[in-house]
Amino acid sequence: MPTVLIIEDDENVSKAIQEVCKGLGLETLQAKTGKDALAVFQANEVQLVSLDMLLPGMDGTKVCEELRKLPGGDTVPIVVVTGVLKDPKTQRELQLKHQMKSFVIKPFKGDELGAAYSSALGLKSAAAAPTGSAVSQQRAGMDSFEVELGMKSAMDIFLELHRAKGEGVLELTRGQAKKRFYLQRGF
Repeated sequence: MPTVLIIEDDENVSKAIQEVCKGLGLETLQAKTGKDALAVFQANEVQLVSLDMLLPGMDGTKVCEELRKLPGGDTVPIVVVTGVLKDPKTQRELQLKHQMKSFVIKPFKGDELGAAYSSALGLKSAAAAPTGSAVSQQRAGMDSFEVELGMKSAMDIFLELHRAKGEGVLELTRGQAKKRFYLQRGF
């Protein structure tokens, strides 16, 4: 099972990325800083790096430069997940300079991120993520995410959000029917 190193300092965004990876059947490792990310990469076999550009201490560009110097770092695919660098020209320049596979702009949809990861890993189909009628959306400042939750019951979804003290909006849809729940500290 491929392993994704998630380099993201926002815990809510990191959890959203983990859910997308889980839906694709991928293992995950997490790092909140560039320094930690380099240590985690060296200590583990990583098949994909998910990189935020705004990190404490060392920005994403510097993390990428340092990662490319490490054994195995010169070939590992990197998908940038960021709320900055929205200009396609800047993205293309960075992609060429640092051999980045793609950019996914925050707020992102789970299927969009899943497609980027599937493509970077050479998986058969971006549709590897589970399909179902429930979609979770959480807002953390300017960030948001959508994750397919498969066939989980509403009770299981609420229990997970309660345990994680989730905050934001949970939107459940089935066909034309939609129901929104506003959560604060898991309630």
